[in-house]
Amino acid sequence: MKFTKKLDLSVLGWFALLACVLVVLLGFIAFKEENREWKNVQKQYFATEQKVAAAQGREVTPSALALKQVMIKDLGRVDRCITCHVGIDDPNMTKQAVTDAGADFKVFAQHPDFETLMGKHPVDTFACTTCHQGQGLATTAADAHGFVHKWDFPMLGNNHKDEMTKYAQASCATCHTNPTDWEKIGANKLAMGREIVNDNGCVSCHKIEGKGGIVGPDLTYIGDKLPSQLHAALAFEPIKEAIREGKFEGVAKDHHIHDDVATWHDMHFMNPAAVSPGSAMPAYGFTEEEREALITWIFAQKKRNVPASYLKSGASAPVAAAVAQPEAKQAEPAKVAAVNAGSKGLELFGAKSCGACHAMTGVPGAVGAVGPKLDGIGKTRDAAWLAKWLKDPAAVKPGTTMPTLGLSDDESKAIAEFLVSKK
Repeated sequence: MKFTKKLDLSVLGWFALLACVLVVLLGFIAFKEENREWKNVQKQYFATEQKVAAAQGREVTPSALALKQVMIKDLGRVDRCITCHVGIDDPNMTKQAVTDAGADFKVFAQHPDFETLMGKHPVDTFACTTCHQGQGLATTAADAHGFVHKWDFPMLGNNHKDEMTKYAQASCATCHTNPTDWEKIGANKLAMGREIVNDNGCVSCHKIEGKGGIVGPDLTYIGDKLPSQLHAALAFEPIKEAIREGKFEGVAKDHHIHDDVATWHDMHFMNPAAVSPGSAMPAYGFTEEEREALITWIFAQKKRNVPASYLKSGASAPVAAAVAQPEAKQAEPAKVAAVNAGSKGLELFGAKSCGACHAMTGVPGAVGAVGPKLDGIGKTRDAAWLAKWLKDPAAVKPGTTMPTLGLSDDESKAIAEFLVSKK
């Protein structure tokens, strides 16, 4: 009997201890649930909303904490971004009003360029990740912004508070398919990227929408490149090594980079040969603004997977069609007519970025190493042969890597005369 009583007391003691543990555990779970990140953000938002309303002489009814989401079947999107960005489509929550209330406008204010972007792109029709990317189902800031392991579609920006939307204009091309409209709709950065691609004759080496050279990789769907593909190819290792060796101007040797696609492109535009050993692409010396515009354009080069009803083309031109033939430095007939043939040939030589592949002494930018050096070419080839070659290289030498530049007879003749003049 004595043994049994001791056993009973022992069992009761264990039950009491277990009950205490469960109470503490349930309390911890309740506390954690009540203080989930999105709930705290909403609490801050509703407090800010009250301050803004009071300053505007309005009254707002306090809202209950709730997980919010939009589902767009046509786009295959389920986004919970508005759980934290509650005021994104509220006309009263202006940047100034939120700032005056002492809150972070980047989280709590209405969308920038409100009338255009929210008026024509309502959240319940377009969602958020359609334009910004990111992980729509996430409920924490880090996961939602997508700069996390194994998520291939981070926001179109950098993993920094002030740069989350750095390349977001790339998404404009998804629906606005006519490149000549990009500047009109406010996608100035995207339009600038396209202009840089045109002005530097990128199609001389790269194929875009079926037209262009074959020296460099096809850029038609370069925007679909995933971080996982770069990681699998160990594509960031040469960058890190080059940084340690001081091969990037203005970048400290101990600089840490994020292993994302935008970073790869940015470093590549700074020093192509350091990022892709053996690359023949020259370093153009692009400014930070130019690199940002180019990366925006690159992210726009994607396969479209939106319904036709979303397209706002005004024309059926593909995204990169206007890039197929450089235009910015061609259409100056008055200026061209006023100079002699030699000057015209030099101008066209630069406009077509011939120097990206060929070196030529005394010609600015002619430092390429892909094709033969052109010094003294007039000693071995006459102007007639060169004009025919420039007009259609493949017809003269089948299988050549020299791209067809889309030159007119007069343009081919002008460049040929310039080349033979440089004996």
